[in-house]
Amino acid sequence: MSNSLGGLTSDALHVWRIHLDQSESVLSALEAHLSADEAQRANRFRRESDRARYIVAHGALRELLASYTKQTPHDISFGTTGNGKPFLVDERGEQPFQFSLSHSGEWAVVGLALSADLGIDIEQIDPNVKTDAIAERFFSQSEFEALRNVPPGQRTIAFFSTWTRKEAYVKARGVGITDRLSRFSVSVNPEQIPILLTNSMDPHSVLRWKIYDLDIAPGYAAAIAAKGATHMIRMMYWTPSLP
Repeated sequence: MSNSLGGLTSDALHVWRIHLDQSESVLSALEAHLSADEAQRANRFRRESDRARYIVAHGALRELLASYTKQTPHDISFGTTGNGKPFLVDERGEQPFQFSLSHSGEWAVVGLALSADLGIDIEQIDPNVKTDAIAERFFSQSEFEALRNVPPGQRTIAFFSTWTRKEAYVKARGVGITDRLSRFSVSVNPEQIPILLTNSMDPHSVLRWKIYDLDIAPGYAAAIAAKGATHMIRMMYWTPSLP
């Protein structure tokens, strides 16, 4: 508890909600924060709305990280692991704390932890998604069977709850997603506490990891996964810092 950074303590998870539809003035200010590589990625989007939301998500992330580390947003520096997971580095090349970003539709979420590996995911719930077909391909057999037992009227929400729980865990572990989703199982029922049930890649991980559902906005499912026994989750809402 004594070790902290920007109010982030060793047993806490900070979760920031970011609304991605912002004014032109906010968009312009956030675009100035981006690195050359991020600006190039933003300009690859064909739809202006997608470009704008990318800029807000990544510009807001830089503002948040800058506020914790007492830097300017443009001076924030990232590195990547061998599996491509981004991490924050300070001027000495060290990693001061962990973060994870996810965005979908008009919302983004950022998770922060001082000492725990973590991953976060948000998905806009789409009632037209073919949940059974996707679950059969990517979920474990036990998850697929559990989903099929969910009443049809609740199956879409259960699918997206399961997907975000699984993807948050995979992002936290920093491993590839497509060939690993079926090799571990989480609880499927969105009305029950999310739990990591099994992991054939690391059987002991069920004792070392926690998954939490997040209430971000109506029509969205979200989850955060972190290594550790227990965590205190603090939810916050990002607002732009205009000059």
